[in-house]
Amino acid sequence: AYEYFGSAIADGDRAYLFDLVRFFRRRYRQIVLSADQNTCTGQSMSMSAYTLLPSPSPIQAIVVPGNAKCKRVADKINFAGFDVYPIRAPTVPSGSERIRIILHVHNTRNDVEQLVKHIGIILANATCTVDGA
Repeated sequence: AYEYFGSAIADGDRAYLFDLVRFFRRRYRQIVLSADQNTCTGQSMSMSAYTLLPSPSPIQAIVVPGNAKCKRVADKINFAGFDVYPIRAPTVPSGSERIRIILHVHNTRNDVEQLVKHIGIILANATCTVDGA
């Protein structure tokens, strides 16, 4: 295992993984944060509450305020086939609950694209439902 970490293969894997992180962040901004129409009602909506926290690492976090809402959104993303985790108060301050996403070297760009598209749909629906998710 130690030989791997100093190898050219590991260097390539790290470069790929950090490229995947940049791709995830760019696509999140393009798909989720640029959404300005509520798919449920056609009314204007704001996705800005779902902040993508700054992080250059493979561990990414999207703020989904409220313990119950954060859990429901994470459950829906998991049901869609993606492994994400709700991080809720009191682990984080109330109002800053978040969905933790960990990207791995075995993920493909298509995996990340599908993840972001599902997140966008789920968050849009969470924004326009009466109960918040």
